[in-house]
Amino acid sequence: MRVKVKAFGSLYQWLPDDQSKAYIELPDDAKVEDLISSLRIPKKEVWFAAVNGERAQDDQALSEGDEVSLYSPVGGG
Repeated sequence: MRVKVKAFGSLYQWLPDDQSKAYIELPDDAKVEDLISSLRIPKKEVWFAAVNGERAQDDQALSEGDEVSLYSPVGGG
């Protein structure tokens, strides 16, 4: 299946060609955690994920055409 991935904060560096969004091919039974793993993003780098605009757990199943947004922790002062 193919999903659209949008990366926020420093996570864009893990997408192909350092883009802020990309289309990624995954197995039909893939979950959010499988997507993160396939991009080789360390777990601690992802604050949370959203699927189609709704906050998602790591074990949420993905479907063809889903849009997954990945957010990094934000530091401040």
